[in-house]
Amino acid sequence: MYCNGEWQRGKLRQIYFDDATRDALRGWVAVRPPVDHDCVFCSRTTGGPLLARGVSQVIRRLCKTAGIRSLGAHSLRHRVGLTFARNHVAPRIAQHYLGHTNITITLSYYQDVDESDLRAAGQLLTS
Repeated sequence: MYCNGEWQRGKLRQIYFDDATRDALRGWVAVRPPVDHDCVFCSRTTGGPLLARGVSQVIRRLCKTAGIRSLGAHSLRHRVGLTFARNHVAPRIAQHYLGHTNITITLSYYQDVDESDLRAAGQLLTS
């Protein structure tokens, strides 16, 4: 399923999510306090749209509760780009999915290599 969403800098883009996510979002919107904007997630203190800083705070709080290493929203976003790179998703597709206006930003995710990446590349030459 695709959803048109407004990005923080006023850009519109489509994002993909599955049916379970759709159902969870619908369930949340049905029970959240009423708001005067179209954003799905809201600040607990102001009721306004939840900004990037607030998303990171929520994620860090959940990490702490789960007893795992604290991550922010940008760390998770970087992980998505790296996952695409490691799974050979075409950079242009990753660019669109991540909402980058410049392909060089997307390609920076594709530059993070480690020894296992180099070993896998070498195995391609010997197969």
